[in-house]
Amino acid sequence: MSMSEGSTPRLGKLDPAQSASADKGLGRESFGELFDYSPMPMAVFYENYQPVAINKAFSELLGVPRETILTAPTLGYVHPDDRAAARSGIDLMFARADVSPTAVVRMFCAEGILRSIEVSTSVTFGSDGTKYLLVIFRDLSEELWNRGQ
Repeated sequence: MSMSEGSTPRLGKLDPAQSASADKGLGRESFGELFDYSPMPMAVFYENYQPVAINKAFSELLGVPRETILTAPTLGYVHPDDRAAARSGIDLMFARADVSPTAVVRMFCAEGILRSIEVSTSVTFGSDGTKYLLVIFRDLSEELWNRGQ
């Protein structure tokens, strides 16, 4: 997930009438649908940990409605023993420190079920310079269970 030196990712305010990609003509509406309906659980957060966007797959992974996730404390779904490390990792990512963009945290899902989730992150910038954290989640619970961990 590393980027070439000097490159700056952009998550900007796209004009739906304009092409966001010269090759495919992917506009804001199409990109939003790709995000919303991707089978990969994803979320975007502001630097203050507030969620900007949650896709359907992330909502389904947690078993919690999007509206609830968007209004709940961001780290509230992370196991209390993992919260300090998660907060530190997020802060280091936003500080653009040399830190691994991937970690495993335990997250609470519906009905108190605890899952081991691999979290892959990338900081990106809006056209106005706002920093965002794009997060992709992968449930490792069954894989770890099968390996006896």
